[in-house]
Amino acid sequence: MGEKTEKTTTQIDAEELERRLTRPLRFACTFCPWTFEASLEEGKLEAERHRLGEHPGARQTRRRRRPIPAPHLVKRPDLTEEEEEEVALERRRRAALHGIELA
Repeated sequence: MGEKTEKTTTQIDAEELERRLTRPLRFACTFCPWTFEASLEEGKLEAERHRLGEHPGARQTRRRRRPIPAPHLVKRPDLTEEEEEEVALERRRRAALHGIELA
């Protein structure tokens, strides 16, 4: 039987990173039917070369996810002013129990 060799977390992480960087990915253009399949590094370079060569006027943008507001921070339209004040008072009371002072 063969010997078992123990790998460290660092070695496993390095192998996983290498596997991910060399895995073939498909890149596509937003503006035309161009596609390209390659590793991450090569694909990013080729995609940028295509965009600059074929669509030089296109602005490069990044998508931003819109943060979902925390439910406790959203004003509820179904509450009266008195109920809102009651909720605020309760929040301050609970915060005070934990040694936190709310404005």
